Amino acid sequence: MTDTTPRELQLMIEALDRRIDERFIAMDKALCLQASTYDSRLHGLNDIQNKMREERLHFMSKEMSDQKWSEFYTWQRQIEAKISASYGAATGVKNSWGVLVAVVTILVSAFFHFK
Repeated sequence: MTDTTPRELQLMIEALDRRIDERFIAMDKALCLQASTYDSRLHGLNDIQNKMREERLHFMSKEMSDQKWSEFYTWQRQIEAKISASYGAATGVKNSWGVLVAVVTILVSAFFHFK
């Protein structure tokens, strides 16, 4: 085994110091790169959040939607009631016409029978 001289030890220590410094520099670069990546992702997420806020303004709230649908269903029931009433009246008129035609037929046949 050879003994290392103090000069060789000094050179080895300097080499190890350089390697340690290079590693810290590399780690610092990696952290800066990671921070810039996180920063760009954060800006992207903030842009998406702002866009979603703007788009949300175009939609109505659930309470407003429920109220509009309630008004629609009320209107629909009113229309159905009016249609049912007019259909009932039309059915009554149709039945009246049937009775009138039957009476006229009886009268015409009686007229020709007793003539």
